[in-house]
Amino acid sequence: MPNPFIVSRHACERILDMAISPDEVRAAFERPLAAIQSGKSNAWYLTRGRITLVLSDDETPTLMTVIWARASDLAADQQLPALPGRESTKPHQTREVQRLRKRNR
Repeated sequence: MPNPFIVSRHACERILDMAISPDEVRAAFERPLAAIQSGKSNAWYLTRGRITLVLSDDETPTLMTVIWARASDLAADQQLPALPGRESTKPHQTREVQRLRKRNR
C-alpha cells in the first residue's frame, strides 16, 4: 500500500523521539477523532489517542510535525530520563536513541 502522505525529516525525528509507532501515526491519519483546519496556515490538525498530526493541505499531504495531544502526555514524556542524543538533530544519533529505547523495554 503506498503512503498516503509524505513524512518530513522533522516529523520523522519527532516520531523517533516520542517513540510513536508507525501504526499509531497511520491510525491518526486514517481515523482521526478530531480534525481541525488551521485558520492561519495551510494545515490540518488530526488527533487520535495521545498524538496530533500536523499536515499540509496539499494534494499529497506532508506530515510536518507530530505533537502530544494533551498536556498530560507532554508532562509524562518530560518525566522520562533523557537518553544520550535525545536533543540531537543528527539523524544517526536519533536512530541510536531509538535503538537504545527498544533494547531497554
